[in-house]
Amino acid sequence: MDRIDLLEAKVKQMIDLVQTLRDENDALREQLSSTEARSRQAAEERQALDRERDRVRDRIEQLLGDLEGVEAAPVGHDAGPQGTGEAHAPSHEDNPVLPGLG
Repeated sequence: MDRIDLLEAKVKQMIDLVQTLRDENDALREQLSSTEARSRQAAEERQALDRERDRVRDRIEQLLGDLEGVEAAPVGHDAGPQGTGEAHAPSHEDNPVLPGLG
């Protein structure tokens, strides 16, 4: 009978081990799922930040282009009527960066 008792003990031990491994497997699957969800969220946030960076870069490049246009304006542009050298009051059209907001 001792051999049957020993076999029974080993089978119970094996059953306990299988159940423990299943429980650990379930916990690891949940952890993996949570990690994958966080990874997807981080990737989406990064894509949004990349798009925002690109928009900011484009706006800065546009502003720099506008500034180059201002620097390239003729030097005598601010001279008053008949070239007296008197500066005239800026009009709305004088603002090349923000037209209409002179």
